[in-house]
Amino acid sequence: MKKIILCLVGIIFAGFSEFVSAEDDMMMLIDRMAKVSRQYNGRTICSEGGRRTLGDLAKALDEYTEAHLSWRGKNNVSDKDIYLSQIRYFPCPFNPRLAPVKHAVNGDLTGHWELVPASLKIKINLFERDPFPSNCEYFAFSEDGDMRSFQMITTDTCPSVAASDFEKIKALPKVIDWRLGSDGMLKITRTDIPNYIELWDAFVVTSSFSQAGVMFEPGDLLLFMDQFMQKKREEIGTLYFRQFRKIAGK
Repeated sequence: MKKIILCLVGIIFAGFSEFVSAEDDMMMLIDRMAKVSRQYNGRTICSEGGRRTLGDLAKALDEYTEAHLSWRGKNNVSDKDIYLSQIRYFPCPFNPRLAPVKHAVNGDLTGHWELVPASLKIKINLFERDPFPSNCEYFAFSEDGDMRSFQMITTDTCPSVAASDFEKIKALPKVIDWRLGSDGMLKITRTDIPNYIELWDAFVVTSSFSQAGVMFEPGDLLLFMDQFMQKKREEIGTLYFRQFRKIAGK
């Protein structure tokens, strides 16, 4: 049985001779990848139905090592390297690279938005204290970089909101700014909180799809948090996930 497994592994890991020098080493590497995958499944490592094949794990590790380990050699793969490869290839709640989405551009964001309540079922939050605890949230991106928002927590259905509801908060002093980079990274800053920063990898859905029972419709805005203040996802995983839908007619 071991020879059959190693034969299959050899096919999957065709370019992995740099990682290991013996059959036992190969089996140990497989065990380590599987252990990391199980340990963080559903927390910082996610995939549809929780399924990840050996080929998936191998591809994730190969992509990571090509980009990050050339300076010290691929034969020195640590458990941390394995973890980092998997949070990049299998971010929670899903990998946008494997979904029908595109990176957002300025024209996609301008307008009024509301949080999709159903998305709270796959909410990702790696903070001890939730920075966005409201189950009803609405915000507006203006072309001049001004951002306005209001939230509420309720046990009832979130109320419908129209553009006119933003007029009252528009009269308040401007404190939140937004800017979208060419790489689709949304940066949010505040003038009332020193050194405040949020960075989100912003995507727009191009075709309908579903994940874990949650529907995503064309035009929906998907935000994968990359940084909040000094906390970054680089060595942790996606810090927070949010799904917004444009308010009709806006």
